Amino acid sequence: MSSSTNTSQRPTAFYFGKRGPNAKNAALSSAGLEVVQSTSERLRECQLWIQVAEKTYKDSFDDELKQFKARITKRAAEKIQEALREQEEEERQARLGPGGLDPVEVYEELPDMPETEAIYFMKRCVDSGLWVPGKNDDEPKEKPEGSGDSTEAPVTSTSTEEVD
Repeated sequence: MSSSTNTSQRPTAFYFGKRGPNAKNAALSSAGLEVVQSTSERLRECQLWIQVAEKTYKDSFDDELKQFKARITKRAAEKIQEALREQEEEERQARLGPGGLDPVEVYEELPDMPETEAIYFMKRCVDSGLWVPGKNDDEPKEKPEGSGDSTEAPVTSTSTEEVD
């Protein structure tokens, strides 16, 4: 005979669902404590009470077990939602620009508008970090091929500091 245990011979009472064994053990512990508190017996003597209990007590235990599983499932869903909200907030905080604005929100707010209104939104782009004025000013500008004109007018841009 081999001394290894066969897992297929385990009692099926402990394998009745995803959270079955832990939920049932917790409910048994709680019910056992209630029995010990209501009687003067020791817990060791009360361990088999659920197996020999009347049908009403067993039904009550099963009902409490179902309620306990429902609370666990509900709380698990709540914790998942909380974790998602927390992760979204962390991502949003990581995206914030130097001016304290979220670049995604600012970009989505950009409408078609006249130039005077666009200046206001360009300032917001600078504050959110979407646009850094003068970043590419040091790079040499490319001239179109075949044009040898050096009389082109320089390209000027309006700084947001001048607008305020």
